[in-house]
Amino acid sequence: METRILIRTATVRERPGRWKNSPSLTVGVRIGGHLHDSLHYLFGLSLAMLLTTSPARAADVVVRLTPSDSTVTVDQVFTIDIVADLSVPVLGWGLDFSIDDPSVVSMDGSPRLASPPWAGVLAPDGDGLVALTNPAGSSISGSDTLLASITLQALKVGETDLRLAVTAGDLTEGFAMDPTGFATLSFEPAHITVVPEPCSWALLLLGGLAIRARCVRYGRSPTSM
Repeated sequence: METRILIRTATVRERPGRWKNSPSLTVGVRIGGHLHDSLHYLFGLSLAMLLTTSPARAADVVVRLTPSDSTVTVDQVFTIDIVADLSVPVLGWGLDFSIDDPSVVSMDGSPRLASPPWAGVLAPDGDGLVALTNPAGSSISGSDTLLASITLQALKVGETDLRLAVTAGDLTEGFAMDPTGFATLSFEPAHITVVPEPCSWALLLLGGLAIRARCVRYGRSPTSM
């Protein structure tokens, strides 16, 4: 359907027998071949669009990894927590955890569920991130609810992101609401930066100082070695 906005001058009678173009304007909207010559139509159309347009609904559950930004050293073992803001009561949950670059950081053992209030449930994917409320049948809601903790080890210098998600069609994943249905979700990733160990920096610095001292002793430039 074609929609066009038209602006044209109006024609009014100045006195009997004569016509004159007036400086006044007529604004119209042509929709599907019909011309609506009225500012009232434009106003009504704008008002209708305003009333039918609403902001996006916030997610029922926001799941995040904390801390969201960490700097660790090579070979360091550290822990990341999975935390959720539950604006609706839930009976259980299931998640997928992934590392963008597993050559930089890897998991060290299985996730540890926060127990209480969660009790682990065997999941088809075997990642250990499925739980029901404990005691069973009770519901939990509230901000900063700890779900689980994951232990990781830094393997080499670099950067990577850690992510949470759910698999579409997997009924063991998501957040089951009380009494029924699944919550809408939003996820916040975490960023990990791995740097050399302090002793490695110290060895590099000492090596550089030794080379410089040798060059000064023999009158050479460090770049010539």
